[in-house]
Amino acid sequence: MPRAPLPGPGAPLPVRFLGPYDAVLLLGHAAATGIVPAEHRHHVFATTRPRSAPVFLLHGRVAGTWEHRDGRVATTPFTPLDAADRRAVDDEAELLTAWYRDPGPGASPG
Repeated sequence: MPRAPLPGPGAPLPVRFLGPYDAVLLLGHAAATGIVPAEHRHHVFATTRPRSAPVFLLHGRVAGTWEHRDGRVATTPFTPLDAADRRAVDDEAELLTAWYRDPGPGASPG
């Protein structure tokens, strides 16, 4: 939003879920910025898949994958999460699950 205040450099970064085509945008930044840890790139980008895996960001970095399965959003972190991070990821997954149940008028959960 134009002229909206920006958070300070120490502000915590929220958990964000990116869909498969959104994650493709990470490809251009993967090596240069460290957003996608090198040891986990094969989970996100694979020549055997026509698109990238849906991922979630934790503290501004790709920390795992997710999928909508059996009516809920299931996450697979790349490494074990501490309790606070697990809670933050689970809370955001619940919000996305609720959106899948009722995306609102004109929206499509894909």
